[in-house]
Amino acid sequence: PQAIVITPDGATLYVAEVSHIIRKIDIASRNVTLLAGSPATAGYQDGVGASSLFDGPHGIGITPDGSTLVISDSVNRRIRKIDLATANVSTLAGTGVIGNADSTDFTGATATFTEPSAIAITKGGLYALVADRGGEVVRKVSIATGHTTTLAGLAGQSGPVDGIGSTARFAFPFGLSISTDGRTAFVGER
Repeated sequence: PQAIVITPDGATLYVAEVSHIIRKIDIASRNVTLLAGSPATAGYQDGVGASSLFDGPHGIGITPDGSTLVISDSVNRRIRKIDLATANVSTLAGTGVIGNADSTDFTGATATFTEPSAIAITKGGLYALVADRGGEVVRKVSIATGHTTTLAGLAGQSGPVDGIGSTARFAFPFGLSISTDGRTAFVGER
């Protein structure tokens, strides 16, 4: 497994796996089922359940209401979401073309990522924070619209340097967590 997230009610785990799939584990019964992707088949395709394709899903987060998973599809350089009621996989942000994240605002398919890894969902569930380890930045993506901005760091400029916004620098950010009060993001670096 690359990443695991638990539902707000504590009943279910969702796992992003290196075999290009997202799995669901019912904690009480220990039943494991395929939610999305096709085992051992790398690719890119939106769709329902096994008709969707991923390539290197790395980070996974869940909205506070438990309705939506957000996944960093690392090799595809996209941020994807899964509606848990329908298992529909759609692309939230990313062109799929390698690009340096910069301070320009982008929406949905016009946003670029270098190598998105960890995901953390903000307390209110409005945004997904994304550690773009190849771009050396932390991005903020609107879960409703895909609007993407750079929250901290400067594309292509490696750190570690403390600072505000683009004056901060990261060295290969790959881990991300948000404090329980929702006011602070913690970034793990190489």
